[in-house]
Amino acid sequence: MSTGEWYGEKRRDELTIWISHTDPNGYFNPVFRSRRPAYIVGRSMYEFTKIPSEWVAHANRHAHEIWVPGQWVRDVFVENGVKPGRLAVMPEGIDTWHYDPTAQRKARLPKPTVPGKVFCNRDEPEAASFFKFFSNFKWEPRKGWQFLFEAYFKEFMHGSTSTSRTTLYVMTFLFNKNDMFNCDLVVDEIKAWANSTLGLVSLTEAPHFCIMTEMISEVDLAELFNAADAFVLPTRGEGWGLPIIQAMSMAKPTIATNYGGQLAFMTRDTSFLLELDGLDEVPRNSEYGWSLGKKWATPSTTHLRYLMRYLLENPAHAAAVGRRAREHIVAHFSETVVAAKVLGRLREIRDWMSYGY
Repeated sequence: MSTGEWYGEKRRDELTIWISHTDPNGYFNPVFRSRRPAYIVGRSMYEFTKIPSEWVAHANRHAHEIWVPGQWVRDVFVENGVKPGRLAVMPEGIDTWHYDPTAQRKARLPKPTVPGKVFCNRDEPEAASFFKFFSNFKWEPRKGWQFLFEAYFKEFMHGSTSTSRTTLYVMTFLFNKNDMFNCDLVVDEIKAWANSTLGLVSLTEAPHFCIMTEMISEVDLAELFNAADAFVLPTRGEGWGLPIIQAMSMAKPTIATNYGGQLAFMTRDTSFLLELDGLDEVPRNSEYGWSLGKKWATPSTTHLRYLMRYLLENPAHAAAVGRRAREHIVAHFSETVVAAKVLGRLREIRDWMSYGY
């Protein structure tokens, strides 16, 4: 925000507020030094219980204030040593006009895709009439895909093969991989896990599911949400949880973990909160880095099985919760609502600096 156009050097009669959406290591950098903003706002989030020590040092030194999306993230920053007075809760906004079930068509599932970017564990001619669970996430341990598949496979298996009229559609891509849309790599990982953990010789024994690994547009994504009967994500940790709030804006009954940044917008009245079996240390060999006390959630597969079965068998209540979810998101997290909060805070900063700085 400034009193006029700014090109190059900062004018003496100008107030510039710089918002830096990055981790605290990036709050002070050569661009900042050359442009000399009058006020620096850091905008950050985190998914685990322990933030890097260098983040704390940079947060306390290089930003006048730090915006975090919810109270859960704020508590993590404070518990790790970031000064409470520097932190302000500023939620993320979502385009509730776009993520609106009345504004979008329903995709045909599995989403038509380029060859090699979709896998279904078997042909299922009647799948279009099945109850459709949908999940959307990066393929990485933090997103809890093992908990999702364990609960889904165990709950809807009958005897040696599945005859359940359910299906699970997963839109994903590989985290931190060069070939990030390689569907075969995802399927191979599921096969190996299912064999070693559940003793499944073939994925054809499991309830029907499909994996989709194609880069799609925002329109296609909204249509995927719209085609589903429910959304589920047993994540181990989120700074915010974009797919979760997208599902809720689409009025989908939503199951997600009762822990993490998504608690900024999930409530028991508007969603199905998944209980925990506890918090566990992130493994020493984790791709996220290790330090003592860095923990993530362990979602309860027993409770997840119950919730998925409940949504299947209680569609009227599930739909009612989904409608309340959309009403809640529109009222508190639409782009219009969040923009008003941002502008209000920027005006407060401007007034404070103009009269008291």
